[in-house]
This record gives sequence, C-alpha cells and structure tokens, in this order.
Amino acid sequence: MEPAQIYKFLQQTQLRQLLSIPAMEALSRRIKFKTYPAETLLFSEGDAFHGFYLVAEGTVKLVRYRNDGREMLIHFAQKNDTFAEAAIFLKRYPVTGITDSKCQLLLVPPKVIQDTLENEPRFWHYLFHSMAHWLERLVQKIDTLIQNDATSRLVRFLLEEQKIENGKTVVKLNYKKGDLAVLLNMNQATLSRTFRKLQNEQLISIQRRLIILHDVNQLKTLLLPPLE
Repeated sequence: MEPAQIYKFLQQTQLRQLLSIPAMEALSRRIKFKTYPAETLLFSEGDAFHGFYLVAEGTVKLVRYRNDGREMLIHFAQKNDTFAEAAIFLKRYPVTGITDSKCQLLLVPPKVIQDTLENEPRFWHYLFHSMAHWLERLVQKIDTLIQNDATSRLVRFLLEEQKIENGKTVVKLNYKKGDLAVLLNMNQATLSRTFRKLQNEQLISIQRRLIILHDVNQLKTLLLPPLE
C-alpha cells in the first residue's frame, strides 16, 4: 500500500477530524503496512510494545490464555478498528494478537506516536477515545458473560453487530462459529442449539455467514435485563 492509499484509508477514521493535513500526510509516509496470512502471531501477552495497529482488511483475534492453556477470546478487531493502544502506556501488550483471516494491517510505531503527540496534541483525543471505546466493549463483555442464559448472550451479540443492508437488518459473521462460541462463553453445541431456537421462532434466518434479523424488538425482549 502506497502512502497515498494509506492517507485515503486514514481519512476514513476519526483522525480526519483531529489532525492537520500535513500531519495526516506525515503519518501516511511513516506508518508500516503489511499483509499477513491467517493464524499469524502479531504479539504475545507480555511482549514489549512495538506499536498499535489499524485494520485495513480482515479480522484479528485478541486473546488471553488460562493457566491450563485454554484460550479466552477477548475481542475481534475488524476493518477500520484500532487495537493495542493501551499498550502505549503499559509498555507491553496485555493480550495476544493473532490474525483470524488474511489481514492488511497498518502499524504505528512508538517513534511515530511520540512525534505525532508532540506536534499534534489532539492525537491524544484519538488515543483516549479509542481506549474508551475498548473499555466500553470490555464492560459490555462482562455484562454479557454474567448472564447465565445462552439465548441472552447470543441475542446481545446480534443486536450489537446489526447493520442495515438493502433494507434488511443483518449481521455478517466474519469469523468461525467456534470462535463466536468462545467469545460468548459457551460450547459450540450450545451455540448451534441457540441459533436453531431463534430460527424456529422465526426471529432470524441464516444464509451461510449472513444472519438476517426479522424482529429486532422481539429479540430485545430476550435480553437479561430486556432493552426498552
């Protein structure tokens, strides 16, 4: 990806409203772009910080591992997401980052971050906003996991991920159902049964990786507590 293409991508992010054109152009020249195959280890929990990432294409899994080696899925970073900003202050990565699919990623190295912060103080706003967004996601994840009802967990995920396309409310699954089961703290069999239950009640339909939500208001009543 050439600097002009990186600049165009950055214009789709919040940076467009915060940084001057010269600062955006400088970032475009200094950000590192690379394509990674699926299952590439980007960094491990505890590794020294070498920059934060922006996702141009693909999906990245952010995970931690239990003492017994089992994977705890924290979040998926998808197109236009940033991740690993908190490591700027921690000086190390608090999670492990692994590409879940073929990815195109932009890496912002520490020296670039430092120079941008010195020349463009509003860059702090970008970093803090991004970290606040991550904190909100983690709080939502805690709220989801403390619900013992599998249906509530799945429905909350669907409502958070919903988009309108061609007049329909849909959710695109950009990762494996097995990973989704881990994310929702249930086994894959339970996830399949829950999907089937929602289909039988005609609340959703599934077309491969596309889930169509037929009655959002009725789905909200299945949450614990229900959404107004």
